[in-house]
Amino acid sequence: MLKSNLKIIVSIFPEKAQECGLMCSMLNTCKNITAIEINASCPNIYESILENEKKVIQICNIAKHQAKHPLILKIGYSHSINMIQTVSQHIEAIHAINSVPWPIVFPNKKSPLENYGGGGVSGPIIAEFSRKKVSELVKKTNLSIIAGGGIASHNDIKIFQQLGAKACSIGSAFFRPWKPNRIIK
Repeated sequence: MLKSNLKIIVSIFPEKAQECGLMCSMLNTCKNITAIEINASCPNIYESILENEKKVIQICNIAKHQAKHPLILKIGYSHSINMIQTVSQHIEAIHAINSVPWPIVFPNKKSPLENYGGGGVSGPIIAEFSRKKVSELVKKTNLSIIAGGGIASHNDIKIFQQLGAKACSIGSAFFRPWKPNRIIK
């Protein structure tokens, strides 16, 4: 891929904040990279959201000083607007959201992945959660927003555009390989 003309967004999230500088330095030599995405959105992390947010702030700060590429922060539904506003000086865009933690979508049901961090819910069922988060981000930040989560039709993309998203990402729809082409037409 690096020999082609493809534009690549590399997604990283170091285990330790200090590793971020090394990762960014290594990526600085790659010419086809359009941006680096700091993926703080995994619902299966064992640290609390508060611990995760402190780490995200450190990582974004280190990345801003080490990376030559624009930075995108991919957030989860539970990340606070305060954390996002804190890191907004270090990033160019927000990618929201990956998935929604199981207990938020199904508060009275035990997750089948409870022993593995709890798991996250994705697909059309989280569309309203995604729209709420994107709407909040558009109102409370000056960052470009890449909207994701719950996109199952072209109409879903239009709704995100109306909310102010600059771009959209498709995830779960790829489980049906023909679906993304139908969504973007």
